[in-house]
Amino acid sequence: MIKKKWEFNSKVFSTITLVFVVCCFMSTSLWAGYCESWGDNYYLWITRVKVADLDNSSGQDDDGDYGGYGDYTNLTAHLIQGKTYSISLENNLGWNPLYWKIWIDYNGDKDFEDECEEVLSGSGGYIVRGTITVPCCTITGDTRMRVSMGSSPVNPIPPCGFIGNGEVEDYTVNITCNVGYNDVFCSTSTSAYRRAQPFTMPEDGTITSVTMYHEAGTGSDHMILAVYDGWGSPQNRIAVTPSTLVSTSPGWQTIDLESPVVVQCGTPIWLAWVYENNPGIRYQTGAPGRYEPGEDKTWPYMPDPFGSGTQADYIYSIYANYTPGGGEPTYKYLGYGYTKVFGQTSLSSNIQAVHVTMPENGTIRSLTMYHNSGGSGNNMRLGVYDGGASAPQDLLSEGGTPVATYACWQTIKLDPAVPVMGGTTIWLAWCYDINPGIRIRFCSGGSFQSDSTGCPLLDPFGSGKLKNDIFMIYATYTVD
Repeated sequence: MIKKKWEFNSKVFSTITLVFVVCCFMSTSLWAGYCESWGDNYYLWITRVKVADLDNSSGQDDDGDYGGYGDYTNLTAHLIQGKTYSISLENNLGWNPLYWKIWIDYNGDKDFEDECEEVLSGSGGYIVRGTITVPCCTITGDTRMRVSMGSSPVNPIPPCGFIGNGEVEDYTVNITCNVGYNDVFCSTSTSAYRRAQPFTMPEDGTITSVTMYHEAGTGSDHMILAVYDGWGSPQNRIAVTPSTLVSTSPGWQTIDLESPVVVQCGTPIWLAWVYENNPGIRYQTGAPGRYEPGEDKTWPYMPDPFGSGTQADYIYSIYANYTPGGGEPTYKYLGYGYTKVFGQTSLSSNIQAVHVTMPENGTIRSLTMYHNSGGSGNNMRLGVYDGGASAPQDLLSEGGTPVATYACWQTIKLDPAVPVMGGTTIWLAWCYDINPGIRIRFCSGGSFQSDSTGCPLLDPFGSGKLKNDIFMIYATYTVD
């Protein structure tokens, strides 16, 4: 139990007691029906409830069978596991003391009887302000919050039934896990450039939405948020929101992804944004910082892949919301070097390929390769070949792009994507007009070098020889 001094308006001063307990719960079904609760609000009622981003002003409520109850479950407070939130409660009379309780159904079992679910208990006058902390092991998604205020100093306010003089209000809370920065940083940027902020997925989870803090919008401008994968820089766009009007109120704005994406623990993700007219977004210095593309920088571009660019040591108030678990990752990776940059460099002008074995049935969507800084006017092509472990044979799909003028991973989408059966050997191949320097490591029989040089990729691959090297290249695929 934590005793804590609370702040009130100039008319009232008192102390309130909060009980914080961190518990773990098992999920159950939602909205099976909660007990009724009501008060006699002829003289006394709740006038305002503020919890996190929920702010509701109300009068005498007469919902339910008996009155003295307000059903505000159409209003939602968005909470994040492990975070602390401000609460402000107001009433119409300011009697001192008045008694308040708040319950949250943290385990979704349709009652408020569990040990941790009474999140506030205390007394005060016109206005009571304080905080609650959300446990780290609650259910995620929507659940119920009950706010009750009464005048009796003798009988504790119950979560169900008649509470005496006073009033009861019910709300919805939405609880999520998140990854990102959920602090409101002090500096403001109005840059029109598309950018992305890197994070690492802390556990297996399904990302459902992205939330970003911004100043008030005009009511006519739009924004797009997205999730990219990529080691070292953003690469494949793995999820995106629809174009959405920027809220006319300053604060956090959450936008659901068009399709949720399952991401494995430890996978790097990049949360990206672009505004039609940036109203002001919050940032501070920090690393690893945001990434900015070299082209297609402004509205309405949120391309796939992200595009090569540069990184700077600034971090932004943006985070992704996810539910733990979710099964197979939506996107998987197959190849070499994507978790660690190899130390040696090859400048060979020959067309080359490395072989990998498809671990399961899947469809290869893109290829990504790391190279040193390239010159202007230089181009590269990446492709997938079939063939056994001894040599690549027929070209299945390929794509090309100009070589970035700085060292980076560069992704090329395959058109068409390549379906591959589990257990099949495939070859990931590349060619450059002028090789800018690609990273290499010794590995017995790891690659095949063509007798041909330069671009384009040949079909079939042609003659050459096996070599004892592997290179930094990988395929991104989805499971069939």
